[in-house]
Amino acid sequence: MEQSQKVVYYGLALITSLIGAVLILVTEFSGYWTSIITAWIGVDSAAAVILVPLALFLFYSVVINLLLIANPDKIQNKNLIVLAKFLCLITFILCIIGGIVFIAIVEIDGVSGWWFGAGFYGGVIGGILSFIFMYLAEKVE
Repeated sequence: MEQSQKVVYYGLALITSLIGAVLILVTEFSGYWTSIITAWIGVDSAAAVILVPLALFLFYSVVINLLLIANPDKIQNKNLIVLAKFLCLITFILCIIGGIVFIAIVEIDGVSGWWFGAGFYGGVIGGILSFIFMYLAEKVE
């Protein structure tokens, strides 16, 4: 019973990591509009320097969770699992910080409006849920 429960948690972590990583890579992180232009921030902008590594952090979690689902004993070095959890948490934290910085900049510039895109939500939700599911899988006995 406990092994199947672990597999469920690792499967949920895999799904949330994968969706989060894909959303970071293929959708905008945030955007804004003025009376003149509409612009967005994503991997096709200078923010790619930050966004691509965040997606890679979540893809690392996907790989680790796949290995844990296929054969939990295959990963002998438990530090790899701890690293996957840590990278998910870092993704969550950096997306939140990025969102706060974005809000501060657009509010100072006085734009007409702004929004968070699916990339932002994918990073925040994918990062924290993956961390939580991996943590719960570790606690199952």
